Amino acid sequence: MAHSIRTARNIFAAHWHHLTHHFRSRLMRFLRGGGLIYYLGLSAGLILVASVIYAYAEHTNFWNGLWWAIVTATTVGYGDVTPHTLLGRLVAIILMFTGIGLIGTLTSSITAYFTAAPTTISTPADELLKYQKLQQDGVISKKELMTQKNRLLH
Repeated sequence: MAHSIRTARNIFAAHWHHLTHHFRSRLMRFLRGGGLIYYLGLSAGLILVASVIYAYAEHTNFWNGLWWAIVTATTVGYGDVTPHTLLGRLVAIILMFTGIGLIGTLTSSITAYFTAAPTTISTPADELLKYQKLQQDGVISKKELMTQKNRLLH
């Protein structure tokens, strides 16, 4: 019985791995594209450090500090939690200035991923067609076309 359960679990795990492989590969391409994973890590680190410092300075718990740091970094600024100490206000200033830049960078990195043109592989025949079009349009001479043709074919 235990062997059957173990076998079924292994088969399920193998199928699950196969089913999620495409999703995981696309996710990793998304996170690595444009350095998004580094910006996310930097943002998370900044928010966590600011949370700890805020919680210490304002004598509150970590979760209130985390809420405050996220609200401040994303420039939402509800105003329900505000710093009252000098250290808390200094952390707020740093978090506001760096948060604006990081959120903008995250947004632009995500936008760049979705708007990037698909990469195409250019063959010598494609290049030759481009040069022939340039020659027909009068941009390059017949001699330049022949030079490029020799370069591409040899």
